Amino acid sequence: MNADEQQTHLISSEKQADNGDKVMDSSRLPMKQSWLRAASSMLAPLRMRDYLLLFSGQLISNVGDAFHMVALPWFMLSGGGGAQALGIVLSAYGIPRAGAVLLGGSLSDRLRPRRLMLLTDIARALLVGVLAFLILAGHPPLWSLCIVSALLGTFAGLFTPASWSITPDVLPDDYLQAGNALQTGSMQIATVLGSSLAGFVVSRFQSGIAILIDAVSYVVSAVTLAAMHNGARKQANKPVVEALVDDGEGIDTSMTFWQLLRTSRYLQILLVMVIFMNMGNGATFGVALPAFVHDVLKAGANGYGFILAAFSVGAVVGALSAGALGKIPHRGMVGLVFFLVQSIAIGLIPFLHNVVVICCVMLLAGTMNGLGNVIFITMMQQVLPRHLLGRIMSALAFANFGSYPLSVALGGSLVAHSGVTLIFLADTVLIGVPCVFGLFQREFQAL
Repeated sequence: MNADEQQTHLISSEKQADNGDKVMDSSRLPMKQSWLRAASSMLAPLRMRDYLLLFSGQLISNVGDAFHMVALPWFMLSGGGGAQALGIVLSAYGIPRAGAVLLGGSLSDRLRPRRLMLLTDIARALLVGVLAFLILAGHPPLWSLCIVSALLGTFAGLFTPASWSITPDVLPDDYLQAGNALQTGSMQIATVLGSSLAGFVVSRFQSGIAILIDAVSYVVSAVTLAAMHNGARKQANKPVVEALVDDGEGIDTSMTFWQLLRTSRYLQILLVMVIFMNMGNGATFGVALPAFVHDVLKAGANGYGFILAAFSVGAVVGALSAGALGKIPHRGMVGLVFFLVQSIAIGLIPFLHNVVVICCVMLLAGTMNGLGNVIFITMMQQVLPRHLLGRIMSALAFANFGSYPLSVALGGSLVAHSGVTLIFLADTVLIGVPCVFGLFQREFQAL
């Protein structure tokens, strides 16, 4: 090959290389644009004023709740009566909360969710302030903690159906999955921040200061809710999947809640699943996990905060991922698989004795939880009658919270007498079995 041929070959090779780079760059461009579209779609609800206010206020309120979640168990375990007393206080909170959610659903449909959330946040700000004063004043008697907890549970029960049904009031249907993902993600982000900061505050100061921060967060939430517009967004229901009712004729949007409950096998199965799944969760997260960290790992309040934060980080990842995924084929089945994996991960915890490893397992469990929650919440909002949404959410909340008092009471007794391992394994069974059952039901296969 002469010099001219070598130069021509070199130039040709360089052109081919340039063309190859251009092809690679052009192949990366659609992927980059796809990610940008997914991110833009997921963040689109934040461009709406009312949703932005709702998102901001609930984020701050949930940070405060995370302070409460760390501070109260640590106060009880460190000098307030131990695991059994903790179970009693949590039961005092859980029993009226379970009863109040039924009234909360009806009030939410009548008053509209925003107004009910505002009233209950004002009441809870005052009550949490009283609880902070009792703890800061010394060693309050158990009965006083139970009274305040019972009142807090009542207003929490009224608040919950409204908070679960407000998103369709401020967002169009096309934004619901993204809005639910952001709301769920914000709750977990708040828990990450709140749990980590609460562990520091409790260890450096005391539990009463952390509870006081929770009271301030309710004030902020009330201000943001008051700043929202009064009008509710009127939207028509989307067609309901025929498999949701036994007769295959679909759901009449004029029917009452009790007519819906009698005819919708989907709703019936969902309520039973929620009861079983939350029987395990209450004892595990409310009693067994803090007792395991405090008594077995000896990791301190900071370790407990980091473990809770790991679950929340995973839930953020899962929720935001669900928001970016768009429409998911066979979403009912996919959501159940996510919850099944979560149950297996939770069952591993008592056999692990390293905080870092437990954080990794909790990260996985949280991711599965976030994915499953967003899929199921969006599915319910889109396929069930909009005019009954408050009462539907109150029924689900009752199924959730109604099992909580029994769960934490039994959990406190079992931990005190048998240790924590049995609680974690029971949680795996109580979540896993309903998920496997649901996988074989056509009501979930059709969604």
